[in-house]
Amino acid sequence: RWLELLNWRHGQRSWNVLMPTLPFDAFPFCGPSYQTEGAIIDAQRTINLYPEINTESGAKTPVAFVGRPGLQLFTTMPYGPIRGLWAGNGRLFVCAGTHFYEINPLTGAIIQDYGAMSGVSVGSTLPVQIVSSGNQLLVMDPSGFPNPKIFNANPATYTMDYVHDGWSLEYLDNFYFSLDIATNKISQSAGVYGGTALGGTSWPALDYAIKTGTVDLATRLIVVNNLLWVMGQSNIEVWYNVGSSGFTLARMSNGTINQGIFGGYQYVPAYTAVRVQNTVLWMGANAERGYAQFWKADGLSPARISTPGIEVLLQTYGNLQGATSFAEEYSGHIFYVTNFPNANSGLGATLVYDLTTNQWHERSYTNGSNQERARPNCFASLQHPVGGLSTGNATNYVGDYANGNIYLQSTTYASDHGTAITYTRTTPHVTSSNRWTKHQSFTMDAYLGSTVPTLAWSNDGGYTFNSPKNMQLVGTIAASGLNTYRQWQLGRSRDRVYKFSCSSTADLIRISNAWLSVEPGTEP
Repeated sequence: RWLELLNWRHGQRSWNVLMPTLPFDAFPFCGPSYQTEGAIIDAQRTINLYPEINTESGAKTPVAFVGRPGLQLFTTMPYGPIRGLWAGNGRLFVCAGTHFYEINPLTGAIIQDYGAMSGVSVGSTLPVQIVSSGNQLLVMDPSGFPNPKIFNANPATYTMDYVHDGWSLEYLDNFYFSLDIATNKISQSAGVYGGTALGGTSWPALDYAIKTGTVDLATRLIVVNNLLWVMGQSNIEVWYNVGSSGFTLARMSNGTINQGIFGGYQYVPAYTAVRVQNTVLWMGANAERGYAQFWKADGLSPARISTPGIEVLLQTYGNLQGATSFAEEYSGHIFYVTNFPNANSGLGATLVYDLTTNQWHERSYTNGSNQERARPNCFASLQHPVGGLSTGNATNYVGDYANGNIYLQSTTYASDHGTAITYTRTTPHVTSSNRWTKHQSFTMDAYLGSTVPTLAWSNDGGYTFNSPKNMQLVGTIAASGLNTYRQWQLGRSRDRVYKFSCSSTADLIRISNAWLSVEPGTEP
């Protein structure tokens, strides 16, 4: 029986053949993205697929692949791009270009156009923050001139009324709070205790505080577990409600986190902080110590969730400014999605962390011969009555970063609004203590429909690959659509990396696993 050396560092496993007595066995084909600094160490890439862990169910294999959610056009707004979505109480609101709308969540028809936000740059692609108090929606637009502006979606006049300057916006305990990045000033609205049910309309001039516990520039506010996090470039301060008159918050005595948020500088907020369940995730950096990493709050302590492989990938992106994040949930998985619009010489890039499996994958959009960042720019979800828009009672909406399209997003859609999705997996290294190894066959079980998968391989540690070969269909189960594919006569190598790929507009991609038949040699 073959023995496998399984190394689970950061959720990975490398496959090192030690001794053969069987000619055929599974190897870790299904896994996350993990490409180290130098592919010779680890070359793993997982694009438009995410690992499904099956250790609890007694499934056929412990890890499988599921194709990422596809897109179906829901509606196209008169302006674009889609800069923000908000859903609640059966209603759906959208910021498209400079305008703010309520649209019908079942048909996409415009219910009300609240008009343009004054002073906002036409053509801005910066995301907005839409924050609800339960009976009021405020919109913070960072592209306002000369300062980012906060607007009230006025239900009486259907206009966007300017109420305050602010670079970041949050709501806590009956009050809105905004941040002035230039001065580290946190302002507080009048709130319901100020004599109005629309507490974000009035901002008393004296109700504010200055972030002084740490001297770095604050670039983002976010509320987590009834606490206001003031996120700076090198540190985070946590404030709580002490119930005092005037400005009602105070900094916690033990509430300083020595890890900042990346992105954001004077007059531009950071966009990667996302509240998920009872915690917050963000792309962090410390102005004193180093480069971007991803973090998740464990109480008031930062826990690093990015791996060295992901951090190396970030370094290849180049310009990380403008990175934006949102969270979404599908089929028992919670995804933290981060887009990098300036990466890869302007093609962009999309990284996704799965909170369910603690593993990373990448997403892309096929534009001709290029693989660009994924289209979704923002996300909202609504529960619909039976007979709604999607299977089950939940409908998930995403907005396009480049135009006025709003899509339905689901793992039941096989394309990106008719554009093929390209799925790629680059495997771990296959080696037998660097001895010559004969590769006899590569076999894979998958639901690919009529799609023809290809296989390429590298003998130089994952730096260059041969021309992809079409894999042969050698078996099918008609009732279920499960196919078996195989590639024979793969030559020999001291170190082998495989690359699987397929592209489809019509087929949902599900991969059970792959099996490799090799004959480890004794020749040094």
